[in-house]
Order: sequence, then C-alpha cells, then structure tokens
Amino acid sequence: MEQSQAGQIDPAYAKNGYFSDLKFNHLGPAYFLEQSQKMILTSAHRTDKGINILRVDSSGALDTSFGTQGVTSILYPTAPRIFLTAIVTDREGRIFIIGDLNLAPDQYQPIVFRLLPDGQPDLDFGGEVPYRTYDVPEAQPDIRPYSSVGSGIIGDVLYFASRGRVVAVNLAGELQPAFNGTGYWVATYKNAAAILGGIAVNADSLIVSVSPTPTTDFADFVVIYHLTASGEVDRDFGERGELFITIPDLPMLPKVLKHDAYNDRFVLACATQINTLSESTALVRFTPDGRLDNTFNKGQPLRVERPDESVTPLDIAFSHQPSADEKIYLCVNGLESASPFMTARLDGSGKFDPLYGTDGWSALSGPGMASSVACQRNGQPLCTASLESPANGRQGLFLVRLYA
Repeated sequence: MEQSQAGQIDPAYAKNGYFSDLKFNHLGPAYFLEQSQKMILTSAHRTDKGINILRVDSSGALDTSFGTQGVTSILYPTAPRIFLTAIVTDREGRIFIIGDLNLAPDQYQPIVFRLLPDGQPDLDFGGEVPYRTYDVPEAQPDIRPYSSVGSGIIGDVLYFASRGRVVAVNLAGELQPAFNGTGYWVATYKNAAAILGGIAVNADSLIVSVSPTPTTDFADFVVIYHLTASGEVDRDFGERGELFITIPDLPMLPKVLKHDAYNDRFVLACATQINTLSESTALVRFTPDGRLDNTFNKGQPLRVERPDESVTPLDIAFSHQPSADEKIYLCVNGLESASPFMTARLDGSGKFDPLYGTDGWSALSGPGMASSVACQRNGQPLCTASLESPANGRQGLFLVRLYA
C-alpha cells in the first residue's frame, strides 16, 4: 500500500522537522502545555549533577523567555543518579518535575522539583532549594519495579507514581498523611505485593493499574482501581471496586494509562508476551466509573502486533475530538525493527487509520526511538525521541513534528 504523508516528518517545524540541542544528549519526560501549545523537555544525563529543563514554542524554536535563554538547570542532592519520570502543571502554571533519586544500588527516594511558570526555580517550595525529597519506605525491595509512571493533580493534591507506590503531596510539597494514613499507597493484589503500572487522573478520580507479582510468568490479567482521597479502593468503581481486564493465556503488564479529557475516557496500554522478541501491545478503553467502553473494539482489549517485530507501548496521545472523529496515537518500542521510530494511529473505534503512514503505522528511517507523543491543536503529533539527526549524526534529545 502506498505510504501516506500523514506520519511523515513535517519539515516546516523547527529545522527540517526536528528540534534538538546538542548540549543535552539525554531525553527525560516531556509535557505538552495545551494552552500555549509549547513543549517542556527534560534532560538528566548519568554524568550530570543536575537536571535541565527546556521549553520549545509551537513552531519548534527554543523559547528564550523561559529560564535563562530557554533553559533552566537545577542541581540536585548528592546521589549517583536521578531518574525523571513525569511532569505536571497546576492552575497557576507552576511546573512540577517528578523523579527518583538513586541513592545506592536498589535504594531510591522520590523527589519533586517546582518551577515558576517562567521557568525560574521556585525557592519557596523547598526553602533554599526548589525541590523536596520524601523519606518513604521502598514499596517492593525484592521486586523489580517493572512500571510506575504517571501523575496528576486533583484539587490541591499532587499524586505521582514512584517505584510501586502512589505518593500524595500538597502543592506546597508536603506529604499528605490523610492519603492512606501515610501519604503513599503501595500496590497490592489480594493482600500481596503487586506491580504498579501506569496511573492517571481526571478532575476528581485517581485511577491506578496493577498486576500480580509474577512467579514463573506474568498473569494474564490486569486490575484497575479507583483510589479515593483517603487512599482507599472505591467499591462503587467497576465490579465491587475492580475493573478486571484479561486476554486469556496471554501474559500482560500495565504500562501506560492516560485520560482522554475531551471524551472523558481512560485508555490503558499493556505490554504482552513480556521479555520475548514478540512483545506486543494490548489497548483497552474504559469509563471513569470502571466500565469497558463498548465503542472501542466492542469493549474488548485490542491486540496491536507487527510481524517479526517488538511493539511494546511507550506512550499514548489523543487528538481531542469527539469519539467518532478521535485519533489515538501510540508510540512503541520497535528496537527489533530497522526503523525503531514507530508510531501508530487508530480511530475512536480501535481501527488502524489507513490514512496514516502505511496501514496506520509510521516507521521512519534512521536509528532512535519515539518515546512520547502529544497532539497540537491542529491535530499534528509531536514526538520526543532519542533520534539521530540527519544533519549531525548525534543521538540525544530531539522533538519531531509529524504530518497529521
């Protein structure tokens, strides 16, 4: 089938379709600012002693009104390394950057940075420094944290995932003991330690995905919970507090959970056939009250596969249109492919969009991997990537705009 222009790089964006800054060759989480249509990028290389935050305007140019000529750099507490995991903004436009300090082998501590809307470090947050750390126990000291990503604000409380825990702090950065009596919730299933997958919030709901701890292999199901402000499971959600998602006999691991604000639906992306060369993706959409959405793949998990290629889910984005016209973008890990920069586009019913790339897939040439995706107001997807630039051959932090 002939390849569509949709899914190809838009050369009108930045420089030949790419934004990059060669001073920063590590890509952390990104965050799209809906109102201004600008993108926040982060970088925290293993050899650095600080984090770097950049803001890029809607045309792909570095926004020099942010920080110092477009960049803010913040030193963090003494630790071998930091892993940034999420970014969120509050109603005032303040920017919260979330991560885990790697204090020692298998020892991590949550950390939150706060910036003012103009990118300046907010020293009111941590006293003399613009960050706070949280001395909370390791959730699963003997379990590899396969997944724990996501964050969001409900009212004046910031919730974020951190290595098997959901942590709750107020916008001043103080741990909220009203949440589960401790300020954090540890993933469990049937009173046993479990793997925390993606979390997501809407205006008043904190939704978490959980998978039982594997013994010989991962379970063939995932459980979704709605946690209340007190950190309890909402028994009115789903069936007696649970939304049970399964593909019989197929191991599943929840990876990415996103809220589609326009249609008020949640979409979960799971990895399947984990730790094999045939890893694939399963997508499911559900309502805020815990019911499978019958308009998406008839209410069943959708298998996303490619012959002889690994397609593990990395991120999801929405085009912010009514369900019948909605486009769902998916970034996948295609490292077994000759073109690992891989994105897919589906319609609101779960069918691949034949007008995007080839049969709904865009696999761009060159090494690198699309790791996150967001949609501009005109529907064009923006992908952050570790991508090799055609101009300089340097791998690192890139932002790419594709045709819609």
